[in-house]
Amino acid sequence: MPAVSKSVPPPQKMTVDEFMKWYETAEGRWELHDGVPVRKHDPAKGQSERIEHVSVKAEIYLALRNGVQKSGIECYALPDGASVRINEQTHYEPDALVYCGKRLDKGAIIVPDPVIIVEVLSPGTRGKDLTDKLKDYFTLPSVAHYLVLDPER
Repeated sequence: MPAVSKSVPPPQKMTVDEFMKWYETAEGRWELHDGVPVRKHDPAKGQSERIEHVSVKAEIYLALRNGVQKSGIECYALPDGASVRINEQTHYEPDALVYCGKRLDKGAIIVPDPVIIVEVLSPGTRGKDLTDKLKDYFTLPSVAHYLVLDPER
């Protein structure tokens, strides 16, 4: 793959494996939608998450973590930043998730079998969270729950 600026996506479609290599040094946060890198937040443009959004993400992560710990089952909650591979062309970073089984290696980036996936709606993500991501997450056999939170409600 030719060298490209890390602040803009490469001109061609990518696989998840190609995307993950590119993303290691990319600026900002990105997801891969049908082979096309899509920026989640652009710090150069001052695109930060609203405090309300960040607070809801923190509260849901803490609730999931506490619930998992109290249950005594071998499951783990993670805040945003962990990745979920949908297929060879699509990769998302949900706002929180839970996976079960053995604890993942500390160097892992992708969670292979999430059980619960959470997205917190924002004006920029509402449409995709309620359509494409809903459909895509449930193509994964491990996903039992997809929780969508609306901080406005």
